[in-house]
Amino acid sequence: MSKFSGVLLVTDLDGTLLDNEHEVTRGNMEALRRFIDGGGLFTIATGRSRVGAESVRIHLPINTAAILSNGGVVYNYATGEYVHIEYMDEKAMGIADVILAKFPRMGVEVICKDTKYCINRGLAIQAHFDYVCCTGVDITSPSDVTEPWVKLLAVDLPSRLQPLGQWLIPTYGGQLEVCYSAPTILEVQNKGTHKGAGLTRLMRHLGIGKEHTYACGDNDNDVSMLGEVYSFAPRNASESARNAANVIGPGNCEDFMAYVVEQLDERYAP
Repeated sequence: MSKFSGVLLVTDLDGTLLDNEHEVTRGNMEALRRFIDGGGLFTIATGRSRVGAESVRIHLPINTAAILSNGGVVYNYATGEYVHIEYMDEKAMGIADVILAKFPRMGVEVICKDTKYCINRGLAIQAHFDYVCCTGVDITSPSDVTEPWVKLLAVDLPSRLQPLGQWLIPTYGGQLEVCYSAPTILEVQNKGTHKGAGLTRLMRHLGIGKEHTYACGDNDNDVSMLGEVYSFAPRNASESARNAANVIGPGNCEDFMAYVVEQLDERYAP
């Protein structure tokens, strides 16, 4: 049996696997290929949608289903199979109207299965679309979206987004999943929809237990996943992510994933 047979390694993309140029370093790529050649299962857990993750996913040696949209979707790119998809309920969808009533100029994105919709497209939303190499359909009201929602984003400059977060998180955090995935992005989903839940579904799907699953992440939307299994965070991670992780490694520009694979090499040494 190969060293890493039955071992699952899951990582966030931005700020964790990707460096500040949004690339995977050679050291990280070589380490991931060594892990997979040793029988390991490697995948990503990202806030990006299925479409939004595509531009990065095609360059990665992913060999099992991916956790997308903060755990709202578990999708196998190789087979086209949705292992799981969680649609927002009416209460969660209704928060879009609440946000726009209080912050009428706020940029809002509605993420559906295959399409992104946006309200008040500005510099922040356009920068987000450019960053994930996809686009969205402009609408004027949340009611213009007639298909099920997977995720809601408030996207704006930090100076404009921070007042929303200071109000929304304490007011609705007990009823909904509300968290930052970047200084310009505040995400809203059903209560209980998060990367930790997505990871649990993937482990169940693969028949792999917590004792052989490892997670990596750097931001607030990674905390649920980092607390679910043995986990690693880069030194550039947010305070909440560092507190949730078992091990703090080098920064995302310093071959962080190679460091993680080295740690697993030691854990699974004959």
